[in-house]
Amino acid sequence: MRIEGFDYFLPKELIAQAPVGERSSSRLLALDRSARTMDHRLFKEIDSLFLENDLLVINDTKVIPARLRARKETGGGVDILLVEEIDRRQWSCLVTGVRNGSGGTRAYVGEHAVVLKAGVPFWTIELPAGVDAARLMADYGNMPLPPYIKR
Repeated sequence: MRIEGFDYFLPKELIAQAPVGERSSSRLLALDRSARTMDHRLFKEIDSLFLENDLLVINDTKVIPARLRARKETGGGVDILLVEEIDRRQWSCLVTGVRNGSGGTRAYVGEHAVVLKAGVPFWTIELPAGVDAARLMADYGNMPLPPYIKR
């Protein structure tokens, strides 16, 4: 498979910067493969696109506030994106603002000291004993927005 087939032009002014007020009014691009046509619709019209015996699969996953802003002991900023829980005290994560050192780097999320260990491609964050990742995200986490979303 050649990934170039997934490239396309998308004007910046067409990239939504905020969700639509009424979710059912979200835009929907409908592809008719047999007619080789595309049609712009609203999501609330999706039921008109189904034929008998069609199946709709719904993804009900939720985005968690997994982006943590931390500070190094020197005061510099660190951006941590939690990716996957390893165990109760460790997560794989993406980190910016810290050089790949040989040992662990101590940083602070709020008043909580965490240790960041470099890895490829993911780092590991170790939480202090008694600190729950869900509580840490609830208190200090932000939603991980893609870089083209400005808010």
